[in-house]
Amino acid sequence: MNLYLTSPEKIINEYESSLQNYILPLEKDDSFKVHYHSEDSDILIGIPGENSIVFIMKGKVLIQKESDYNLYSKNNMLFISKAFGPYKATTKESSIYIELKSDNLLPFIDQVLLNQIVSLYAPNSIELEKLHIKKTLRYFLSGIIYYRRNKIFSKYVYDMKKQEFVFLMRTLYDKQTLARFFSPILLSQNQFRMEVLANYTHNSSVKSLAKKCFMTTKTFTRKFKTEFGITPYKWIMHQKAKSLEYYIVHKTVSMDHILKEFHFANMAEFIAFCEKHNLKTKLLSK
Repeated sequence: MNLYLTSPEKIINEYESSLQNYILPLEKDDSFKVHYHSEDSDILIGIPGENSIVFIMKGKVLIQKESDYNLYSKNNMLFISKAFGPYKATTKESSIYIELKSDNLLPFIDQVLLNQIVSLYAPNSIELEKLHIKKTLRYFLSGIIYYRRNKIFSKYVYDMKKQEFVFLMRTLYDKQTLARFFSPILLSQNQFRMEVLANYTHNSSVKSLAKKCFMTTKTFTRKFKTEFGITPYKWIMHQKAKSLEYYIVHKTVSMDHILKEFHFANMAEFIAFCEKHNLKTKLLSK
């Protein structure tokens, strides 16, 4: 027997490890981070200069807010605004919590819709807003812990996880609750972005949106591209397509209502828009 032969399992493991080391560093994502602390550990909770969501999976954490102390325990999640945090804290039991850089959720959130909801239900940012982690969401978060423990850091994977998280939040919690909880994400954005989100409607054009923001179309376009990383025309079309898709899939309304709401001159214009933005299949299945 040749003692120098390598087992098939070892060869496979070494290959998978080398493949992971080759691929993942190019697309590493640090949106989620898992923290483990023993009892009576003095910690800093929150990320300097960033909004974050903390999910306490195990234990209890006592957070100092100026001269007050708030105790958070297992199955609590809290939003830490960059306007107020990070905070000094002490673990009162052996604790595990997940920290999510919440600004990384922005590409996956309908910011126009969120801005409308926040304006209605939570016009002011709430410090250390707390929610109960529902059972379905806890299963999701347990999966995040499993991924991080097994050194799965792929940006591709976590982009899907962020979309899944946004979907779960919209499914599990009502609008008022989401408005209160997520208000710091929007309220910490700069004034120009907030004006755009507040003034956008399904009938918006680049010219009308620029006028509402008290700018010339040229100045507005330049500033918009700097802030959003896309031309205002493309952004408006994208917002219209997203909203239209929501109407087609989730709302029971007449075709006349949709044509009027989205300002289509006729059915032909509506169908042409759906074809251009890959909505025809959803329309036919309605």
